[in-house]
Amino acid sequence: MKLRWKVSIQAIIRRAYDLGLFDAAQYRRANIHISKSGQRKNEPGEPDVMEQPELLKLSLVKLEEFFKIDPTTLAYELGLKPRFFWKS
Repeated sequence: MKLRWKVSIQAIIRRAYDLGLFDAAQYRRANIHISKSGQRKNEPGEPDVMEQPELLKLSLVKLEEFFKIDPTTLAYELGLKPRFFWKS
């Protein structure tokens, strides 16, 4: 599931609990197992190369193209620093 949905094992366990597939005791045991096995910080099955976001860059280009909103102005309007959108 981790590879298919591209989410952490912790997120899968939480979702299973939220859906009622795990009871409270199973949820607790799963989290204890993750912690004891060191998977909380270093999960198995992580990709060697992290994906780079594509939609954010495309969205910023389209905003600038159609609405004449540059990313720096947008960042300040959202209360963010411009580097949030662009690598330094």
